Amino acid sequence: MKAMFAIAIALLLSACAPYTQGTETIFISIAASYGKDGEANYLENPPGDQRALSEQLSYIASRKGIPYREYLFLETDGRMSISGDGRPWGRKDILTLLETLETNEQDLIIFHYAGHGDQNGSFVMPDGTRLNPDDLLYRLRQIPGMKCAFIDSCYSGRFIANDATLMNGELFNDGQLVSETFANMLIPSLKLFFTISEPSYWNTWILTAAATDQLSYDSWDEGYDRQDEFGAFTYYLLKALGYRMDTGTPALPDGRITFYTIYDRIKQTMSETLWKRATPQATLTPVDLVLFD
Repeated sequence: MKAMFAIAIALLLSACAPYTQGTETIFISIAASYGKDGEANYLENPPGDQRALSEQLSYIASRKGIPYREYLFLETDGRMSISGDGRPWGRKDILTLLETLETNEQDLIIFHYAGHGDQNGSFVMPDGTRLNPDDLLYRLRQIPGMKCAFIDSCYSGRFIANDATLMNGELFNDGQLVSETFANMLIPSLKLFFTISEPSYWNTWILTAAATDQLSYDSWDEGYDRQDEFGAFTYYLLKALGYRMDTGTPALPDGRITFYTIYDRIKQTMSETLWKRATPQATLTPVDLVLFD
């Protein structure tokens, strides 16, 4: 019986069309520098990561005529704000936003975090409180719409440790999960069958900067344009979304942007040295998510 389920899922993986959002794009971002330069936990680049992602996503949405709104939780140089209004914030404020966010089933919600993560994968808030993966994912999955999370922190692979995750053997064609042979599809299909039991899991796509036992890096400079100005993972994420690193400006991406094409572009452009030290992890779902067509 289980073999029949595996075959059915394999067929589903090769046949489903990508989900496409058609109404509003909502960007929720948390970025923290943890005080001022020279202090023990200071991170230089999360504020710049948030700013560039905000610029890029809002630019694409505007050019494509898609309504856009954003909620930016920022801490830089010891000062905190929510979308620039100077309000202090913490774990409770983030959870409250997720619980009260007004969306519909066709909205695209993009969640981003750049900051410290502890060995359990939890976000470390500037005030020292923690936001653990289970609490965040539960609330994300309750939000109507399609959710995509980009997490740039140490041990962030724990956000998908209990899901089916990508392995090196999967292949993609224009963002669609495919396989050269039927046999090769059985491994990911079995992973889906044994690890995913709720349909809500198939409405949430997560891409992390590192595996469960790896660190992420505040910067990683190999001489590329502006590479030292961004988190090591977010630098490649921005490039995959079409951001112009040579000029430091937003731009329309080439072709359709989907969750798995983002993963592919990061994998193809990231240096082998960085990939081995901080290996991006992505959830495996039966269908892809189109962020921008």
